[in-house]
Amino acid sequence: MPGCPNPVFIGGCPRSGTTALWNALKQHPHLGPAPDKWQDKELWFFGELLERRDEQNEARRTHSLDQIFIKEAVEFINDFMTRYGSSPSGRYLAAYVKNIFYAREILRHIPDAKFLFVVRHPQENVWSLLNSFFAVGFIRKNRAEHLITEDEIAKATHLWKKAANVVLEALRGEFGKSVWVVRQENMVLKPVIVAQEVLEFVEEPFEQAVADSLVYGIINSSFSPDREPSETSFLHVVQVQADEQREAYFERIRSQIAARRDVCSIVSALAGEEMRLLRYEDYASQSGRFENIQEVESERKPRAAEVVNVIVTDADNIPRDTFNPNEIAVLQVTVQANENITNPSVSYFVRDEEQNRLFGTTTFDEYISLPTLAKGERLKVAFRFNQALRIGRYHVGVAFNSVSSRMYTDNVLHHEIEDACEFRVDYSPMRPIHYMFYNPASIQFAKV
Repeated sequence: MPGCPNPVFIGGCPRSGTTALWNALKQHPHLGPAPDKWQDKELWFFGELLERRDEQNEARRTHSLDQIFIKEAVEFINDFMTRYGSSPSGRYLAAYVKNIFYAREILRHIPDAKFLFVVRHPQENVWSLLNSFFAVGFIRKNRAEHLITEDEIAKATHLWKKAANVVLEALRGEFGKSVWVVRQENMVLKPVIVAQEVLEFVEEPFEQAVADSLVYGIINSSFSPDREPSETSFLHVVQVQADEQREAYFERIRSQIAARRDVCSIVSALAGEEMRLLRYEDYASQSGRFENIQEVESERKPRAAEVVNVIVTDADNIPRDTFNPNEIAVLQVTVQANENITNPSVSYFVRDEEQNRLFGTTTFDEYISLPTLAKGERLKVAFRFNQALRIGRYHVGVAFNSVSSRMYTDNVLHHEIEDACEFRVDYSPMRPIHYMFYNPASIQFAKV
């Protein structure tokens, strides 16, 4: 049996609304799984194949045998999903959130496939991620809302940002007519229009049940009334009977998010450019639009000290975003004292796309004493290291602390940015790198 020529894939950041869209579309007789088929949203098999085909093995991807392998593997999975997950019409619907990252590879071999990319306001999306049933162990160490850390907010923001950049590629036309972007706020405010547009895009006749699913139910909410987040609430449906009731529900959530200055400020700092391009405004700066938050300040409380600039350069002080093996990379971190700061220490770490911390250090751990900073003074610290990473994209986090005790008992974190900048490492056939190890750095500093 040949595979489906035009399957429908839904993808996006987790908690962006993919489940709501999947739940609606599966009401369509040409899309929803037949009674004797799997009823799962998370048909993950393309992910299992494509997840590890990352850039570190780029040289293999040009090999003719590898190209034959991926073609036949995609065709096999397509046939498998058609046999076990299709509707009576033979078409299947797959809503594994990471489908958004596999669109190019799938379209290369199933050119008539349709992709629906769902995008949600980042501050809503991040807040939902932090409160999801799977947050502990995935993003967070503790479920208690008052224990949410800046690092956890940054991790959730990074997930949204990664998906949002693919959405922006789609809006720029890089996927042609194979991708349709669905904005979650439109599913809330214009559910019938969204149902009409999506069904027209996937070339299926309008079905009232699809629209009704979006109109009368809020799917997969992280804030289910009178329920603690858990796996049992994953598909909880909040029933609504009118537009006003649905809109009021989300206004309450947005008011709650606007009151969290830490979430709003970190998301805006790390994903401000994507927010601007997608026309999302900072909720905290719109506090007047929401009820019961008049006491909330729209600005973050000033820090005693902060990181003001981070840049990666080569050994000649020229900004770079791509390096080859054995090249020297210099991470330049400029910090500023907003109050008198004693015992300053600056740190960095390099993280891969899998969120693994690969290497880094602190000036304190290297026994380098940075000078006391008076209010208003700036200090530039340069970490110089040999580029010994394998091919891929890497993220750099930095932090500014005060610490003098080797037991770290007096450690004070002034400012931490998990995604301060990033760089790429190119493949070199003359010196491929397939390993990770301790990478020492030399350090220089000067007041600026």
